[in-house]
Amino acid sequence: MGNCRIQNIKPPCGYRVEGIDLIRLLDFDDFDGFKFDGDDLYNNCLVMAVLRSGDFVEVDSPDTAKYTSSLQNGIYTHTLETFIGDLSAELEATLHLATKRRYIVLFHAKNGRYFAFAYEAGATVTYANQTAEGIGSLVTITATSIYPLFEATEEAVTQNIVNVEFIPDFDYGAYCEIK
Repeated sequence: MGNCRIQNIKPPCGYRVEGIDLIRLLDFDDFDGFKFDGDDLYNNCLVMAVLRSGDFVEVDSPDTAKYTSSLQNGIYTHTLETFIGDLSAELEATLHLATKRRYIVLFHAKNGRYFAFAYEAGATVTYANQTAEGIGSLVTITATSIYPLFEATEEAVTQNIVNVEFIPDFDYGAYCEIK
């Protein structure tokens, strides 16, 4: 067994930039798994590669986009909210379709770090249209999970790893071989 003791819980000193400047969704059907740092499972929370067969879709992320997470009874609820300043037939059709699918969510915080959630079952998308306080749609992306928020390296977000073969391993379930 490894060292399971907490070393410290303190942020780096200095100015902290707030907010989100990039949101990307990957259809859960195109998601083949995460490759974690040191080929560990999820215990170090650092994603080195997103194994996928499809492309990410970018979602509008103005300065008001925000992420929240809560933990209750061992279940995390991850929520990402953004406001899309448009109300049109094209956007309505796209949002309606998005509510029928599940997604892996990646976002880039203004502090320079990438994060991911919805690892085991994908996240759902809901939306609400409005014409007060600005015309547009409030889009909410939510996932419940036994896993915390994962940090992702920039390479994990930008590289396209395809041709992944899952090889059964009776001791650990399955592992991936990148071809």
